[in-house]
Amino acid sequence: IVCYLLLVAFGWLNIHASVYNEESKAIFSLDQRSGMQLMWIGISFVVAVFILFVINSRIYFGFVWWFYALAVILLVAVLLIGSEVNGSKSWIMLGPVRFQPSEFSKITTSLALASIVGRYKFNISNLSNLAKVLITLLIPAFLIILEPDAGTMMVYCGFVFMMYREGLTGWIISFAGLVALLFVVTLK
Repeated sequence: IVCYLLLVAFGWLNIHASVYNEESKAIFSLDQRSGMQLMWIGISFVVAVFILFVINSRIYFGFVWWFYALAVILLVAVLLIGSEVNGSKSWIMLGPVRFQPSEFSKITTSLALASIVGRYKFNISNLSNLAKVLITLLIPAFLIILEPDAGTMMVYCGFVFMMYREGLTGWIISFAGLVALLFVVTLK
C-alpha cells in the first residue's frame, strides 16, 4: 500500500510538473490539472476506504455475476454511444464526468474468475471448468478489443498467468504465445 501511495504521489507531482508555468504556481488550485487530479485522488481514497472497510466482502461474491453483467452491458454501450478519445471509443460521458467501462470490467472480471476458481475442488484441467474460465474472460476481452483499447487488453492477457497458477498446462500458454507472435510477425 505504501508503494502504491508513493506512486500516486509521484504521478500527481509529475502532472503538476508537466503543465507548470510561471503564472500559475498553485499546485492545489482546481483550475490546474494537478488540482483536479488531487481532487480525484481524494475521492478515490474515500471510495476505497468505503469499499474496504464499510461494505461486507461477502456482498461482492453474492452479486459478482450481476456486477459482471453490468460491466458487459456497459462495454456494449460504449461501443454504441461512447465518446472517442485518442482513437479509442472507450469513454462514456455523463455530463462533465466521463468514465471508462473497461476499468470497471477489470474488477468485475477478476471477481467473476475468483468466484469460479474459488469453488471447492476446482480443477482447470477439467474441460467444463476451463470453458467457464475462458468464456468469462473472453467476453469482456472481445468487447474491449473492439473499442480498441490495447492497454486494457494487456491487463486481460495477464489473467492467463492466473490460470497457469491454477494448473493450466504450459503448453497451452506457449501455443497462445506463439499464435500471438505469429499474428504480430505477419502484420509486417
